[in-house]
Formats: sequence, C-alpha cells, structure tokens
Amino acid sequence: MPIPQVEVGVREQKVVDVMHHGCITIKSHATASEAIRKMKDTGVSSLVVEPRFKGDAYGIVTRKDIVE
Repeated sequence: MPIPQVEVGVREQKVVDVMHHGCITIKSHATASEAIRKMKDTGVSSLVVEPRFKGDAYGIVTRKDIVE
C-alpha cells in the first residue's frame, strides 16, 4: 500500500512530539454543559470520554460536536 502524501503546511513531526501529555477525561453520563464547562476551565477543545462499562472503548467529544 503506498504511503499517502503529506498535505501542504503539515510539519513532519512525530505525534508524540505534538500531542497533549495527560488527557482530560469526562464521564459518559456528563451533560453537554458540563463538558463545555470543563473544556473552558481547562483550556482544551476536546475531552476523552471514559468508557461506561468495563470493556467499552474510550470516546472523544469536541466543542464542535456540542456546538454544531
């Protein structure tokens, strides 16, 4: 399988060099208002959603998911 070309303006860096260390999580039963408040308080635009039950996958919610 060929490697896709890098888009213009994307720097060739490793993800580990640009990722946020330590993720900010929220419970899956939290409200959208709680999520927005937590994003605002912590200065992030997305949160990792904790699994509801053991064995479930983690999720992610972004400000855009809620606002739009």
